[in-house]
Amino acid sequence: VKNYQKNQHHLQLKARAEAVEANLQQDTNRIDRMLRLVELQERWQRREKEKCLKEVKWMQEVLEHQKAEEERRRQEMELLFAEEAQKMWKKQEEVWDREDRARKRLMEEVSEAWNKQIQERVLTAQEAEKEAIKEKQDVQNRIQELQKFIQDEESKKTKKREELVKGFDEGVRAAESARRQVRFQE
Repeated sequence: VKNYQKNQHHLQLKARAEAVEANLQQDTNRIDRMLRLVELQERWQRREKEKCLKEVKWMQEVLEHQKAEEERRRQEMELLFAEEAQKMWKKQEEVWDREDRARKRLMEEVSEAWNKQIQERVLTAQEAEKEAIKEKQDVQNRIQELQKFIQDEESKKTKKREELVKGFDEGVRAAESARRQVRFQE
């Protein structure tokens, strides 16, 4: 019976340690993805980028340290006897819970900082797009004003030309009429 209990505690400890290691690995994978994305963002302002990289790397170091510590504990637990394992199990559960809460809190803080920077970049991009649209509209308005000005100038020139031609025609008619009168008088 004692041997059975020892094996049961050993299996429970091993299963719990593996579950914790799996959670740590998932968190490490998330941090690795975040780190790769951070490194690809070339448009970040240098100060924000360095701050974010520092936080993510720090979190990565914390996770690596916890993984190493968890490996050490797992190896240590395999050597314990059944009675000691039960006491150790209760203590270790408390440690796991504290570490899990602390890790989740850290992950939330890193994720919040990450999301804030993404929102700031989106707002900056939206402002730039609005400014570009406004500039485009201004250019279009200036083009329309210029086209209207050119059209008005062309219209004025055409009107002057027509008046000049009309005046010229009237002058020619008047000259012809005067010539006819001179002939008629002869």
